[in-house]
Parts: sequence; C-alpha cells; structure tokens
Amino acid sequence: MPAHPHPAIVVAAWNRPQSLQRLLDSLAKGHYQSAATLHVSIDYHHRKDVVEVAEAFHWAHGEKVIECHPENLGLRKHILHCGGLTKTYGAIILLEDDLLAAPFMYDYACESLAFFANSESIAGISLYHYQVAESCHQPFDIWEDGSDNYFLQLPSSWGAVFSAQHWDGFIEWMTENHSRLPKLPQYIQTWSKQSWKKLYAAYLIGSNKYFSFPKHALTTNTEDFGVHANTAGLFQVPLMMGKKDWKMTLPAATELRYDAWFCLLYTSP
Repeated sequence: MPAHPHPAIVVAAWNRPQSLQRLLDSLAKGHYQSAATLHVSIDYHHRKDVVEVAEAFHWAHGEKVIECHPENLGLRKHILHCGGLTKTYGAIILLEDDLLAAPFMYDYACESLAFFANSESIAGISLYHYQVAESCHQPFDIWEDGSDNYFLQLPSSWGAVFSAQHWDGFIEWMTENHSRLPKLPQYIQTWSKQSWKKLYAAYLIGSNKYFSFPKHALTTNTEDFGVHANTAGLFQVPLMMGKKDWKMTLPAATELRYDAWFCLLYTSP
C-alpha cells in the first residue's frame, strides 16, 4: 500500500461569511499528522466580507492560499475549477462553505486515498454519510458487513476527496460523452443546470464506477440558506468526533454497492 498522500483542503465559497467562518473554525480544530495546504476559492460577489473572513483566518497547519475570482463563475464552473486543482496538489478535499468538518476528517481522507489508490472502480471518496436517501427522502440504513464503508453510484457534494486520477477520469469521460449522457434518476434530472453533481452522477453511472462512503460521517451539511439549498435540515447528520481504526473494503469484496436510486446492486462491480 502506498504512503498516505497529503491532500490540500479546498474550500469553495461565495457569499456566506458566517458559513465560511464556521467551516474554517472546524478545520482549525482538526487533527493533522503533517502540513496541509488550505486553499480558499472565492467566487466573485460584490460584497467583500467573505474575502475578509478568509484573509483574517489564521491557518496554523500549513500554507494558506486565497483565490478570488474576478468574475462570477456560478456553482458548476466554480466546483469544476476547484476539482481541477487536483493537478496542482495531486489530491484535494473539496468542501463547500456550508459544511462542518469532524476533527479526524483529514486522517480519514489520507487513509482512504492510500487504500483506494490502485482501485479503478473508485472515482471519488465521500466524507459524508447518508442517513436519508436523496432519491426518496426516506431513511437509508446500511447492512452491517464488518467494514466501515459502502459504495454508491452517486457523488458526494457534502464533503469529498479526489485524486488527480479520479478527476482526470471524470473530465476525460465527460469530454467524450457530454452529448450522450446515460439516463438519470428523476430526482437527479430535476437538479439545476448549475449542478456539477448531476454531471458526476452521469459519469459514475455511465462508467460503472463508485464513490466510497463512510458509515460514520466526517462532514455534515448544515443546510444554511442558499441558492441551491432548500431541504431545511433533512441532510444534517451527526459527526464522528473521535479517532477510529478504519476497516475499509473494496467494491469487489462487499455486497454494499448501491445504485443512484439508493438500491442494492446485485451485479458484479
């Protein structure tokens, strides 16, 4: 198994200074075994208080980079830009500003990147754990098989880890297939044109790849009010606050593989 990589933490922000401050404060309290770069990418907005929050924040765990975009990209282009930073850093932890991070999030991200480094079935790693299915807003319970992760053909927009290999695979597939995307579940079809998650879901379904999800959340969606947030707390989950010896598995070694409808897949990975 390769040595643990050290991803940069990339925070995507726009116009919510209080949300950004809360996320940054949770990151400052995290556990880091080595230096970690914090890259705050701020989409253009006429108000300056988000930039002021990022500039005033003291990051004691490594380099801090503040990137201010000169024009408004919108959510999809902004996240695609952030994903592209995998070329700069090799791997990233991608967090939107309305999230909250658990203390050992960074350790989990590093361990997961190392564990899945040679897996062609994995196209990303979630830090979030579903307790409610996005497909139907009903409770989502995972079978117990002794492992600490499961697999979904759905990307995580509420805390995710990408290697350059993960992101490059997505971009290459989209370049070739953007005009003939696979059929998506109805609930995904209703997502706006600003949704990068819709595109990544199409990639997972079309290429038969998965996101690995933890059974205990390392991030949670606080569901602050925003242009693309309207479920009023439905997806807030408790965080894993302590250290854990994670027992991870690969898609071929478990039956815990779910499709984008949150239904078990009974086919080979």
